[in-house]
Amino acid sequence: MHTFDNSPSEPHSSEFNFDHLNSHNSNSTNFDELDELTADVITSSRGLSPEEQDETPVKFIIFSADSGLCVFSKTFNEKTAIDALLTSGFLSAINKFSSEIFANTVDSVKIGEFTLLLKPVHPFLICYVYKEHSDLINYKLALFSKMLRKNKAIWDALIDTTKTGLKINFTKKNVLEKSLNQIFLSHASLCS
Repeated sequence: MHTFDNSPSEPHSSEFNFDHLNSHNSNSTNFDELDELTADVITSSRGLSPEEQDETPVKFIIFSADSGLCVFSKTFNEKTAIDALLTSGFLSAINKFSSEIFANTVDSVKIGEFTLLLKPVHPFLICYVYKEHSDLINYKLALFSKMLRKNKAIWDALIDTTKTGLKINFTKKNVLEKSLNQIFLSHASLCS
């Protein structure tokens, strides 16, 4: 996994630390492996307390892997202002740099208390911004990605957004937001 870490060793350090980049091959996971992962995560999560299962969601962004165009974003925490357009452009540039120089993509970026987790769902990159850690984060992201690929209407709307630059329609945006809330805000549904 490539990790881009900006955790300062000094309180006011602004240099990026590339020493924390770990190698990860960007091959996509097949659905059989995803189903096995799902079963393992659900089984292992039953023994976790709610505090161990829940990270603090901040922002969710879907953007074009090629252009960096943000096609969808959802803010979970209104107190934390994260500009989706700026974030998607930055992550697209870092991802292209990593791909061209290291022949691998970036999986996560750590900046202070925030982690930006990236998941490629070609032709998009999904970015999940959160605080704290949960053993279910990768599972939740894989589950959302699988839902996204299976919902043809939503998938086609996102593709159209990359072509036209127009915002996704209200109904499809609501479906995406409801799915995100169910997956990322409700650990009980994952563990029952």
